[in-house]
Amino acid sequence: MKPILTIAIPAYNMEWCLEKNLSTYFSPDLEDDLEVIILNNCSSDRTSEIAQRFCKKYPKIFKQFNRESRGYGSSINAALKVAQGTYFRVIDADDWVDTEELKRFLQYLQNCDTDIVQTDYTIVDMQTGARILRAAQTFGINYETLYTDFSCAIKTLPAIHSTTYRTNLLRDHGFYMQDNTFFVDEEYIVLPFLYAKNIIYYPCNVYQYQVANPEQSTSPRNRGKYAEHRERVIKRLIQQYQQAKQAGSAKAPFALEYCSTRIQAGVADHFTTLYIYVDDRKYGRTLANRWKESVYSWIDFRCRCKQIILYIFNMIRITPKKYEILKKRTTQFWSHIRCNIKIM
Repeated sequence: MKPILTIAIPAYNMEWCLEKNLSTYFSPDLEDDLEVIILNNCSSDRTSEIAQRFCKKYPKIFKQFNRESRGYGSSINAALKVAQGTYFRVIDADDWVDTEELKRFLQYLQNCDTDIVQTDYTIVDMQTGARILRAAQTFGINYETLYTDFSCAIKTLPAIHSTTYRTNLLRDHGFYMQDNTFFVDEEYIVLPFLYAKNIIYYPCNVYQYQVANPEQSTSPRNRGKYAEHRERVIKRLIQQYQQAKQAGSAKAPFALEYCSTRIQAGVADHFTTLYIYVDDRKYGRTLANRWKESVYSWIDFRCRCKQIILYIFNMIRITPKKYEILKKRTTQFWSHIRCNIKIM
């Protein structure tokens, strides 16, 4: 019997968290409806051993592929090629799902034929245990309503933690993620919107997303270290967007606007990386100038304001830690600056 959902789990040296992740999928109620593909990417720890144990105990659910590449993007590409589920999504190895919510989600998917499916998710702080629910209804979204335009996505800004795709949508349009590159989750949540026709939201809090892990690619240390990777991703998004716009190939109203919104945000956020998170401040300014020149047409009014402020922070050597504190505590400050700063 064909499963309803395939979950891809890329894993590189994840013995410290993989068992917690995998334990949230095994249940007799899931055996006929769920496929979990574990992609062991050259791990040198017990990742493969842990995965194999689950595969032996629940062979109907779990499959392991031992790969010769550590690449996250190529892991997703490999899983997509062999996925048997009608729908496809990604769960990172250091995260997990709520089992009961997953069961509810699969019940919804049984009668679903929508290209893009969104679910709620919870952000879990690894250090403090604090939990924040990201629910679509807080953005004025109606659950179980088929949307044939993507203005709703502009409101909710889907994440990899919320997004499930119809498998054949990705395959039919040759979707792939760049290999050996961090931050490719942005490709996952932008590019398929250019050829999808509809989207639906379900009230299921499936994904439990763990943050505050210093090893995550989004950590301050790794943002600066892998700045070039982010540029590679954003430039690909721009290229694909421009091709779709020129060809008029976007399928749904507001698809281009949604993608443009995500790209603008990525362009602006990358200035933060270059000015704040690159260790060598002078070199960071050089990179930021190059970035501004290469994506000048994508820098809107708000981005220009942010870029100027970040330049000042760079010059007075605001540390990443201080910057994070400013972000959390001075929302009113940012609003005041945006309204009153004079653009040079």
